[in-house]
This record gives sequence, C-alpha cells and structure tokens, in this order.
Amino acid sequence: MAGWRRAVLTDRLAVRLHYLGLPVAFAGLLWYMRRQYFTEDDWEFIHRLIPGVGKLGLFAPHNEHWSTIPLLIDRALFAMVGVRSYIPYLAVLLALHVLATHLLWRIMVRAGADFLVATAIAAIFLVLGSGAENIDWAFQIGFVGALAAGLGMILAAQERSRRRLLVAWLLGAVSLMFSGLGPIMVFAAGVGVLLKFGWRWALLTVVVPAFVYTIWLLTAGRHPGSPALPHGALRDIPDYMFTGITSAAAGISGLRFVGALLLLPLAGWCVVEARRSPRVAAVVGLAVTTLLFFLAVGIGRVGLGVGESRTSRYVYISAVLLLPAVAVAASRVGRRHVVAAVLIALVGAWAGVHNVRALVSAVNGVTGVREHAQARIVAASHLVHSRLAIFPGQPEPVTAPDLTWTDLVYLTDRNDLPATSLLPPSEFDTVSVAANIELALSPVPLLPVGPLQVQATRNAAVSTSTSGCVQATGNGGGGLSSVQLLFTGPASVSVHAPAGSVITVHLYPSPSSRIESPPHQATVDASRTVYLVLSLPAAPIVDLPPGGAMLCGAGA
Repeated sequence: MAGWRRAVLTDRLAVRLHYLGLPVAFAGLLWYMRRQYFTEDDWEFIHRLIPGVGKLGLFAPHNEHWSTIPLLIDRALFAMVGVRSYIPYLAVLLALHVLATHLLWRIMVRAGADFLVATAIAAIFLVLGSGAENIDWAFQIGFVGALAAGLGMILAAQERSRRRLLVAWLLGAVSLMFSGLGPIMVFAAGVGVLLKFGWRWALLTVVVPAFVYTIWLLTAGRHPGSPALPHGALRDIPDYMFTGITSAAAGISGLRFVGALLLLPLAGWCVVEARRSPRVAAVVGLAVTTLLFFLAVGIGRVGLGVGESRTSRYVYISAVLLLPAVAVAASRVGRRHVVAAVLIALVGAWAGVHNVRALVSAVNGVTGVREHAQARIVAASHLVHSRLAIFPGQPEPVTAPDLTWTDLVYLTDRNDLPATSLLPPSEFDTVSVAANIELALSPVPLLPVGPLQVQATRNAAVSTSTSGCVQATGNGGGGLSSVQLLFTGPASVSVHAPAGSVITVHLYPSPSSRIESPPHQATVDASRTVYLVLSLPAAPIVDLPPGGAMLCGAGA
C-alpha cells in the first residue's frame, strides 16, 4: 500500500512538473532568444507579403513545401508589427514547439510510459539543442506546426469513432498545409491505426488528407525549379538514411557513438511490440516513419551530399518520431530492473545537460550573425530617399537574399523596420552596405566617367596607355594581381578585358583601411567592357584577370 501511494504521489508530481515546465520553457526560451532577427528564408515569406508584380500566392510552394498556414500566420504578424521585431514571430514558433512537446507527452503516457519518464523526455525535447534550428528560427513554424498538427491527428485517430475521425481528417489537412512534413505525419497516423484497428480503418483515416494533398499538387504544388539529382546520387540514399538516423540518435542522447547503437534494441522492441500490444501502435507507427522520412528527404536532398542528413532540423524531427517509443520501452525496462532504471536515469540526465549546452551554443552562434545582419538592413534603410545615387539590388544578399531594394523602400515608407538596430553597425557592416547598394558592375556607365587614381597594390604594374586610360598588368610575381582605385566622388570607370574574364571588386572605406566588403563580381561580355560605378568616396580594389585590364577615366 505504501509503495502504491508513493507511486501515485510521484505520478502527480511528474504531471505537475510537466504542466509547470511548459510555460516556464516558453518564457525562458523567448527571453533568451530576444535578440534574434529575420534571416534567410524568413525574407522569402516577407517578400511574398509585400505588394508587387509577379509575387507568389498563398498556395504556391516554398521549395517543395505547401506553406499556406505559415504564410497566413506571417501575414497576420506582418500586419501588426511589420519587421520591427522578431519576438512575435519567435513566440508563435515557441508556442507550437511547446504544443508539440505536450502532445508528445500525451502520446507517451497513453502508450504506457511512466509519467516520470514521459515528463523527463518531454523536458529534454523542450531544450533540444541538437535540433536547435527548429527552436531558434521562426521560419521553422512550417516544420514544427506540421509536427504538432500531425501529433494531434495521431492522438485523435487512436480512438475509433466518427467524431475522432473528423478531427483526424481536419488535423491531417492542417499538417499538410504547414509544410512537406504533413504527408510524413499522415503516414505515421495511418501506420498507427493499421497496427491497432486494421487496414480498412487505416485507409479511411488517411484518404481525406491524401485527397486534399493530391488536389493541391495538381493545382498549385508543382515545383519546376527543383534541381536534377546528380548522376548516381540515388545510390547514396541508403548511406544518407543511415547517416541521418544514427546522427540523430547520437545528437539526441549526447552519446556520440553509443547513442546510435541504442537504435538496435529500440528497433527490436518495436518489432515485438507491434505484434502483441495495440496500446503502443501510435509510438511504433512514429518510429517506423523515421525510415520513410529520411528516404523522402534523401530523394530530394541527397544531391547536396550525405552530410546534409545531419542538419539539426532533421534531428528535431527524428526526436518527435523516436522519443515516444524510447519512453515506453525505457519505462518497461526500468520497472523490471533497478540497475537498468539507474542507467536510463543517467543517460537521460546526460542527454538533458548535453542538449542545454548545445542550445546555448547554437543560440549564441547565430545571435551575433543576425544582429549584424539587422544592422546592415537598418543602415541600408537610412539611405532610402537620400540624395546619393543608389543602384537597386539586394541590400543584404548574404542573410536576406530575397529582400529587394523595392521591398526595403516599401518597409521604410511604412515604418515597418526598426528605427535603430540591436547593435550599432560595425565598419564592416557599413562598407558592406555601401558595396551592396552604392557600387555596381554594369555594362553601361550609370554615372559620368570621372577622373580617379589607380595604384598597383599586389603583383601588378600600371602604366598610362592613352589619354585618361591606364593599363594594369601582373608584374610577373605570380599569384593574384590587383589595383586600387581612389574615388573622390561619384563616378564610373570602364574596365576593358577579354570576353569571359571575371572582374572582382572589394570595397574599402579608404586606402589605409583593412576592412573590406564581401567581393562583387561580373563577367565581361562580348563588348569586352564592364563599368565599375561608385556613388561615394571610397577605395575599391580590383582583382585583375590573367591578361590584365585597361581602366579608362583614370589617371595614374
């Protein structure tokens, strides 16, 4: 009787800790990541939401993903806060992450996991630093939302009734509209129902979501821009799948080598339990789906290399698929063997420590990059409507490749950008912005050709060729040769070189500065002329093609 009471008290404590941990984790993670900002694919969605000609609609895929619901969420947030703050966008992501955690916990408990084990594993998932990309990047609402809706579908489908079937259909459709993970989660739900109720009910469970997805594919979901697989890449898919699954197991557990070995007993347990225990059907269905997930991803991504399967967003997805089975198996083993229970507790504690450390490292690693990216975007916005000549292009091509100058003008005019950045722009940020929007390599002179000076800087020699022109050649020292041009004001200079030559320019604030912009390049066409145009005083360095180049509008 005393042991039974202790078990009840332990279960109650575990349940309370779980429900307390969810809001605490949400608030703590949001506070810790408060200095993040939009990056990479975030801007593809923002670009779609800004009015303009030829913009993709709500049903057009992002890469191969159906992303209607993430676009609707971003549209609502964009209408409220623009891109002045990233916190509301992160809050939605973290809310979905917390929801997915709770649904995982419910699936584990329902399948027979001990409350304490389920709570501990859910806590590890809350701070899954090995899958940090799906926690610290708001764009990943697509993946996390598809997982959360899919887990809801799995829970609904584990009871056989018309009302539950309707709920499962609805949640399956929602999962599909979040991202390409939707079909994977619908499949997982179908496998779980197949193991528990048989193939007829399983077919009925997935038929409506499958029909909805087919209609989307036929009407809006085609993605003609997908790159062709390199020759022979399909032979690497088994290696891709093996690398992805074992890397995920090692990342989740924090045991670099042993973690992957734990997959063997887990696979055996799933095979045995799938035959004799309908209660664990849902968790076995999720675990089996891990293979389908890496197969599907491998078919589309193996051309990027086998190592791409190790990315942290795939670790996060693998955790959703594998951890419920781990929780149930660990609970059963721990009840029977005290030593095994102690070892499981130690592995769980280490996994928690490992993932907290990995999350801290991941967030710290991206925060500085995103802060400086924001500083460059804000600095570029301050040049909107200035008297300087601006060459419309990409204000921040590295971290915001989909943000155009037209988009930046729109955001600035509507006061949708922050007035100041989280960090003041560094000298590198300033010269990078100048290179992005105040420097151009053009087939025509965008500004009058003006006098400037040319100085040999590295393995180069310069000599006056004709009036206003300078011949620059390598001096025979070997290696790359370059010259520095001194612009005292807005001007163009023509660079004459053989057709097919590549002209590379690095912008420096002054001749003595060691801070340079990322390189800008242009290929010389049949006219054999490229114009280097600059709208501010600066000192760009031009890397010469092998045959040298003639620069006109300059004086030696």
